Amino acid sequence: MVFERFSRNARVAVVLAHEEARELGCHEIGAEHLLLGVVQAADHDLSALLDGYGLTADVIRARLAEKSTAPDESFQEDAEALRAIGIDLDAVRDAVARTFGRDAFAHALPRSGRRRRPRGHTRFTRPPRRRSSWRSEKPWRTTTT
Repeated sequence: MVFERFSRNARVAVVLAHEEARELGCHEIGAEHLLLGVVQAADHDLSALLDGYGLTADVIRARLAEKSTAPDESFQEDAEALRAIGIDLDAVRDAVARTFGRDAFAHALPRSGRRRRPRGHTRFTRPPRRRSSWRSEKPWRTTTT
């Protein structure tokens, strides 16, 4: 298996990434989770270097929290559609936050309708499929004719 070929720090980073994804309620391990795992598993030299750039686990988590609470494009479309029938979606969100707390939407049911926290295997996100195979594209090779 490939995982056994990783260095000890790399294995720890992947395990930590898995834990971060599960704690954040994600169904997949993404680059952001791997970054969190790498930052936490980094040896002293790498940790000091990343910390010098302000890249710590706490900073990454804070940015992820900001991203998850920021309204996305579909929110704006929904808000406009509801405004047309007299519903102010911003006011509804504010009322929910006042009543249930700022992180109320973070604890809402996922769109898939699953009611429990993800258990078992958390898969890695897959990159989007490309039209041509990476094997056919060899940018490192130069053609001389």
